Amino acid sequence: MKVIHAVVFVLLAALPCSVLASPEGVEEFLRESVAWLPSDPLIVVHEATRDAAGINIAGLDPVSGAWFMVNAHFASGRDPDGYRYFLKREDASPSDPMDDGRPCMVGFLLPVSLIYSMHELPESILDAEKLESGWQVRFEVTEDARSSPPRKGVHVANYDLGGRLQWHKREHPTQEIRWDYSQEDDRIERRIPQKGPAHFKVSFEQDVSVDDFEFSAVQARIKPTYIAEQQRLAALAAGYSDDGPGEWTPPSPEDQPLVPYDTGPVARWRLPLILGGGILVAIAVGEAIRRRRIQ
Repeated sequence: MKVIHAVVFVLLAALPCSVLASPEGVEEFLRESVAWLPSDPLIVVHEATRDAAGINIAGLDPVSGAWFMVNAHFASGRDPDGYRYFLKREDASPSDPMDDGRPCMVGFLLPVSLIYSMHELPESILDAEKLESGWQVRFEVTEDARSSPPRKGVHVANYDLGGRLQWHKREHPTQEIRWDYSQEDDRIERRIPQKGPAHFKVSFEQDVSVDDFEFSAVQARIKPTYIAEQQRLAALAAGYSDDGPGEWTPPSPEDQPLVPYDTGPVARWRLPLILGGGILVAIAVGEAIRRRRIQ
């Protein structure tokens, strides 16, 4: 079994764009993509499927610009007041984050955050090319703001004509993430890494508010996420199989190993049973000898 976390933000991959678009192309893309911007806060949950374990949660509030990402081991984000943080599960206080604080850092979990980031910092867009099927956009992301100079990476995003992100890549390493969408509301349903060991089922939380983006609220998500992941790992280790959302199949009896006599309840009563049996045998032998002497 595998545990999959979004521990490194640069998990994404990229495809170089062979044709550089003009500045007019960037301006046209920004004008057209305004309609793709979210208006309400969103929180999405990604859960690994099949024989893997891993839970990643991401959120974006387009009004305040707050965003976050949480998994079983850390939380990172920007609260509604602009406070930036990176907090490990075992730490009492946050440390300096690596990135520049833009919500594009959760683009591989919540695709709409990429569009929001491009409009937040238009100069990050290197070029945009209009295709028959949509748009292909190259943009720059600060991946380590603590280095000098800050380390940056170039990402490529491909959108269809309706503004749905089809794939998102980074130049190095070349790993691609693709998306499946719901036919009902165009929301993402599944994240599919090109070379990853598992697919991810995707769900959106209901009744999200700006309060969910406060640092304390995000911090409180780490422990439950860790517990849920450990429970999944335990189920997989016990032989249960994940057959879909909320459906687990227990291991068949023939798959269960024989239980040795020195394990479980047998082990707890083995010594008393042996001693009791020995005493009974001794009493029976003694009684037989006594009767023989009487005769």
